[in-house]
Amino acid sequence: MSIFGAFFNRKKQTQKPGSALRNKRKSEAFEHLMFEATPLSVSLWDKNLNVIDCNLESAKLFGLADKKDFIENFAGLSPKLQPCGRESAEMARECVSKAFADGSYRFEWTHQKPNGEYIPSEIILVKVEYKGEPIVAAYIRDLRELKKTLNQLHKKEDDLMIALLIAENNAKAKSEFLDNMSYELRTPTNGVIGFLRMAAQAKSVEEQRRYISDAERSAVKLMDIIADVLDFTDIENNKIKVLNEPFSIADIFDDLRNAYYMESRAKNLEFNVRIPMNLPGTLIGDSKKLRKIFACLIDNAVKFTEKGKISVRASVSKQTDDNIELCFFIKDTGIGMKPDQMKWLFTPFWQADVQPGRKRNGSGMGLAVVKHLVGLLGGKIWAESDYEEGSTFYFTARFGLPEEAKEKPPQTDREIEDLIEECEAKNSARDDGAQKVNSAHLLIVEDVEINQIIAEELLTSMGFTVDIANNGQEAIDMLASRDYGAVLMDIQMPVMDGLSATAKIRESDKFKDLPIIALTAHTNKEDMEKSFAYGMNDHINKPVNPEILYETLSKWFQPE
Repeated sequence: MSIFGAFFNRKKQTQKPGSALRNKRKSEAFEHLMFEATPLSVSLWDKNLNVIDCNLESAKLFGLADKKDFIENFAGLSPKLQPCGRESAEMARECVSKAFADGSYRFEWTHQKPNGEYIPSEIILVKVEYKGEPIVAAYIRDLRELKKTLNQLHKKEDDLMIALLIAENNAKAKSEFLDNMSYELRTPTNGVIGFLRMAAQAKSVEEQRRYISDAERSAVKLMDIIADVLDFTDIENNKIKVLNEPFSIADIFDDLRNAYYMESRAKNLEFNVRIPMNLPGTLIGDSKKLRKIFACLIDNAVKFTEKGKISVRASVSKQTDDNIELCFFIKDTGIGMKPDQMKWLFTPFWQADVQPGRKRNGSGMGLAVVKHLVGLLGGKIWAESDYEEGSTFYFTARFGLPEEAKEKPPQTDREIEDLIEECEAKNSARDDGAQKVNSAHLLIVEDVEINQIIAEELLTSMGFTVDIANNGQEAIDMLASRDYGAVLMDIQMPVMDGLSATAKIRESDKFKDLPIIALTAHTNKEDMEKSFAYGMNDHINKPVNPEILYETLSKWFQPE
């Protein structure tokens, strides 16, 4: 039987010799037509692996000119080795032998076009009779589109699986974060309430001061946690903006030394800071974000270090006429981290130690916030750590250069410890300035009673005389009947808010030079700009830092 003989199997009929010949020719012509019209590559092979014939689709599959080209070059249309590692020629002989022995054989194969492109294929070998001799018909099915579709489906499946794992991990991390956050918030809150109660029952002034100092430390810790939450929320909502303002890197390093000296000393740790070499005195950038990055990294270093030292260093990575890139590092001799902990280091809600009874705490968001802030400063952050030996955090940041920095010679390298004397000069000047402002009469505009009490106590302890207005309208009425050296104005109040009250006050020429300072929990840049637009002179954030409050008043209050 021929290849397509099954399609034309009829009962034998007695025919005239001429009629039988014509029918045979018609049958062969039809079989040839079907052979050529088959949408698959079909080729005929003898047992010696010689190509007897093929259809046009075979030539098209490999981008060949015609059937002759296919027949003459078929041996070169497979790579030397198949994906399994076996030689193509050896496997081909084996597959054809199986088809002759069993009648058919199906398998996958990789062909190769003359241009080098691979064609993954499925081949079906069928034993048939051709001109009275057994041969094999090879049907080649191109699997490229199928493989592409399957790969896409597998990729989508993998992506969905990864997304599912990430979602599960995030859900677990957030659950652990919420449990931990409840603990983190309750601990300092309990400290504030507990120490204040103890202060109220204290039998001596010294004991009372100690309890109040402890309560203040707990309050600061509470505010740090809240700040982390707010920062992370702003990051997720893409609300954080980068400022470009002049600042002194030396001042920042001075503040770092002063801020962490006592805490490090309490743990018997050596704490040293060195400012960069060849660095202009003034840079242009966002110093607040830089301070936030340092605060988080140094807090962690102090927290996780029980003995040894903490070093903060910086160097110039590269500099052009317009900007400079600095590289900072914070190195400690603390507990260090294991490799499996390092890979999750900057992941939100993750903590290295989440076991019950752990010694060290944290919100689990600090380093995630830091990574984002470093990115906003045009830099990158990474870390190195040896378990039980210590960790080093590196980060880079880019800043602009003012015009004068391009002409002045660079500063020399110096230790922050050498600046202690310079800071005590500063403190002396501050004491002299206190004599000029401590007799001022101030107006506090605030509607919340506890905030009124705190502000009044702070200011009277500094030597100021204080009056209180409960809203903006009361402030306007009080200004009409008494002179004040400055006004501390809340923003959000009933009857008349602080912005509206300020705008109303500025309508009078009498108050055009009166310092009006926002004292508010609205702390972002847009809020500050809005305050200034309505006529305020400065902006102090709640909760109030007494030192910042005093410095701000000293700057704006003009003594009689």
